[in-house]
Amino acid sequence: LAAEARLVQQRAENEALIREVLPAPIVEQLIDGATSAIEIYDAAVILQADIAGFTPLAESMAPEGLVALLDELVSAFDDVCTRHRVEKLRTVGDAYIAAAGIPDRAPDAADRALTAAREMLGAVRAIRERRQIRLELRIGVACGAVVAGIVGKRRYSLELCGEVLDRAEHLQQSGHPGHVVVDDATRLRAHLHRFVAGEDPACSLLAD
Repeated sequence: LAAEARLVQQRAENEALIREVLPAPIVEQLIDGATSAIEIYDAAVILQADIAGFTPLAESMAPEGLVALLDELVSAFDDVCTRHRVEKLRTVGDAYIAAAGIPDRAPDAADRALTAAREMLGAVRAIRERRQIRLELRIGVACGAVVAGIVGKRRYSLELCGEVLDRAEHLQQSGHPGHVVVDDATRLRAHLHRFVAGEDPACSLLAD
C-alpha cells in the first residue's frame, strides 16, 4: 500500500510539472495517450521581446548580476503573460518568445498579446528605474499560421513552426527601443488598441 501511494504521488507530481511547461489542452492529450499532439493554428499571435543593446550591457556586468537581472526580467514577463493568458514558448538569451491564441484559438488573442506587450514595457521601465541602469525593450508582434507539436521524449517542449515566428523576430529587430511593432494581420484582429503608422507600410506601432 505504501509503494502504491508513493507511485500515485509521483504520478501527480509528474503531471503537475508537465502542466507547468505545457498548455493544459496539450497535457490532456498526452495523458490520454497522444505522443505528438500536433495542431495547426491559422491565427496564432506571436510576441517576441528583446533587450536593446544587451551585449554591451552584459559586458558591463558581473555574470552573477547579469543572471539576476535576466531572472528578474523573465519572471516579470512570466507574470504578465500568465495574467493575460499568453503562452510562454521559450527564452533564448535575452529574447522572450510567447504566443496568444494557442491552444485556445480565442478571438481576443491579438488584444491579449498587445496588452501583455504594453505591460512588459512597463515592467522594464520599473526595473530600469529601480536599478538605475540603461534598459530598453523592443517588441515585435505578428499573426499567422503555425504548426505546433511536442518535440522530444525528455524535457517536453511545445515547438511552433511557421513564417510568422520569423516575422515577429524581424519586427522586433527593426523596431526602436521602447516600442511595439505590429504587423497588419495583428492590427486587423485587435479591437482594444490604437495604432500609429510605422516606418514600414506593412506594420504599425502600438500607441498610448
